[in-house]
Amino acid sequence: MSQKYCRFLKSAYKNSYLTKVSSKQKLLWCLKQFHQGKQSQKWLAAYLGIKPRRFRQLYTTCKQTQQPPQIGANIGRPQKTIPEQHKQLVEQAYHKHHLNALILEKIIQHESKIRLPHNTIHKIMLQKGYAAEQPSKQKRRKPWIRYERTHSLLAVHLDWHVSRVVLGMPVCVVLDDASRKVLSGGEFSNATAEHSVLLLKMAHDQCRQSYNLGIRECIVIMGRSFMLIGVISWVLRIIHLRLICARRVLFRFFAV
Repeated sequence: MSQKYCRFLKSAYKNSYLTKVSSKQKLLWCLKQFHQGKQSQKWLAAYLGIKPRRFRQLYTTCKQTQQPPQIGANIGRPQKTIPEQHKQLVEQAYHKHHLNALILEKIIQHESKIRLPHNTIHKIMLQKGYAAEQPSKQKRRKPWIRYERTHSLLAVHLDWHVSRVVLGMPVCVVLDDASRKVLSGGEFSNATAEHSVLLLKMAHDQCRQSYNLGIRECIVIMGRSFMLIGVISWVLRIIHLRLICARRVLFRFFAV
């Protein structure tokens, strides 16, 4: 892949992200080129200013219906209008209670047995002048993450779980916090602290051998598998590793 082609793809994705296809002639030419195998899907999607997945959807629709896909504005689902009855209901509830949309949703559902989403109630309140826009609350909210290191091997997670493949078999893994890479793991007959230390030391020795780096911290839970927490701390102190106790560390990993 040439440097000129890479720069073209990078600029196309940067400047035309989620841009609607405006030229039907260009779209038909791209679909024809892709059907004949003359150009790749990635190049044609970048040429149209859309994502490869969207180009694939347009190609599949054209292939199934044998007709060119509809493009442009006002081709999606029509906007749903709010009935006047719901507007009067929200107006009466607000004059009676003077509360926000979240609480009015529960009050209206309890009193009138009508379920109105709080977003709809807030939209009605904006139209009536009962509420105001708050730009500070309209920003993107980053998901809350308890542990997130910036570099690999600064911290690892260690936890036990019951295997879904071999029913009733305890399984334990050592997971890197930054890269989410499984450093070591195994299935044992019992979930004990000795097996936890064995897997952790195995991961530590492997990282020393492969990357010439050691694990700095280990995040575990205060469960029955770590009752000998003093023994673990003593072993970890030998390999210069700090122990951190938490409530739950690998719930999302084992839930997959």
